[in-house]
Parts: sequence; C-alpha cells; structure tokens
Amino acid sequence: MLKDLFRLYNNYHIIDLDEDEYDRFISYLNMPYTFLQQTSDYDLAVNIKRMYAGYNKDKSSSFRKQIYPAALDDMEFIKHKPTDER
Repeated sequence: MLKDLFRLYNNYHIIDLDEDEYDRFISYLNMPYTFLQQTSDYDLAVNIKRMYAGYNKDKSSSFRKQIYPAALDDMEFIKHKPTDER
C-alpha cells in the first residue's frame, strides 16, 4: 500500500525517491499498522512529507547506505565502532 502511495507522491513531487529506496524509506518511517488504519489521507501525506524531509537531508546517514535498514541508529553504530575505524 505504501509503495503505491509513494508512486503517487513522486508523481506529484511530494517526495523524490527511486523505487529501490521504497523499502528503506518504509523502514525509516516506522509507522505502526494501527496508525495507518486510523489516520486520514491528508495526515498520512503530511507525516510522510515531514519524514521524507528528514530522510532526504541526511544523505550521509549509514541508514541510506545499507541495502537493508541498519539495525542500530547512527549514534549506536558509532558507539560500537572501534576507535581506529572512526
């Protein structure tokens, strides 16, 4: 369902994602199924647009570089990375 919405939002220039990024963006959104069921179309669009703005701005994030979403957020990743690799 979200992938169909992303295609629509891409056509209306609300977001600008390649289809191969849809799964990563869905994981980034981390929206509970109950939220998707209970929210209005407008509120969902506003929420996705707001989250896309944060996702799009942080192009250096390790989250965007992973084929699959990172299990840890960037701060946790840095904490666990050996000092000589930083």
